[in-house]
Amino acid sequence: KPVSLIKGIAAALRFSNEEDPSSVKLQEMIQEKGLEKAVAQVTGLESDHSLLQAIIKEMESRD
Repeated sequence: KPVSLIKGIAAALRFSNEEDPSSVKLQEMIQEKGLEKAVAQVTGLESDHSLLQAIIKEMESRD
């Protein structure tokens, strides 16, 4: 597994800064669509792709 890539993507997707419009938009998307659908939309990965599942697992482990 590309562990560093997974951790980097998860960290970028978790980034939250109220002064950054892109960050606000991403966090709103996650709240509205749910983590899996939002991450799939942002990354372009299919929901059953192993990389997408690894990113979600990494994000959930950091909450």
